[in-house]
Amino acid sequence: MRLNVLVFTLGVVLLAEVLVLIPPGPPPSGGRYARLEAIESHPPATEKATFAMGCYYHGEERLGSLDGVLETRAGILDGREVVEVTFDPSELPFEQLLRDARKLECTSRVYAHTDDQLRVAEAVAGNKAVRLSEPARDAIPRDRLFSLGTSNLRYLPLTPMQATKINADLGLQRGDGTAWLSPHQLELLARIEATLKKDPYALDGLERPSDPAVLPAYEVELVERLIPTAGKDQ
Repeated sequence: MRLNVLVFTLGVVLLAEVLVLIPPGPPPSGGRYARLEAIESHPPATEKATFAMGCYYHGEERLGSLDGVLETRAGILDGREVVEVTFDPSELPFEQLLRDARKLECTSRVYAHTDDQLRVAEAVAGNKAVRLSEPARDAIPRDRLFSLGTSNLRYLPLTPMQATKINADLGLQRGDGTAWLSPHQLELLARIEATLKKDPYALDGLERPSDPAVLPAYEVELVERLIPTAGKDQ
């Protein structure tokens, strides 16, 4: 009986830590797109780290919500579901990222990409830390950024950082993701929703590319399928 109480108490403590790190409700309003635009117009030097967890759906959402994380990529490595994180170490040092990931229950295995990361990971995560020997295999397309993939926002021409942050907001129910969109993208979203309301199959087969370099060509294809707006696309 005492053991059951202890296990229950530890579970409550762990859950409380996760909730503190990811507060409920929408993210703070104002400036989300402006901040994203500032980062993407002057890209910082980045590093990568890979974490294993029970489910990479939750891993992408939780890790993608952290300030300093710029992109997530779901994959499979050593038979485990993993998320590769691209992060800005000047805003989020690796040790802090690792500690946050542990609180978010995303460190069943920590794959260090460098010897420096391995030293830090061994100090924090012990024998869960290993040196990455090969890249993770990409998850199947429908499993990547899962929450974004179930939303109409998936059709928008999104940068990798936008896609990561929107997926996190949607998955954690912290908003509808539109705080990360430009005015132009908001207009496109309205047209997407109007088009799908008229014909739910109008955008079938259209897949947003992950490479930012081909987003302009993708947007041309998208617009060709949308209901014309008065004075536009005529």
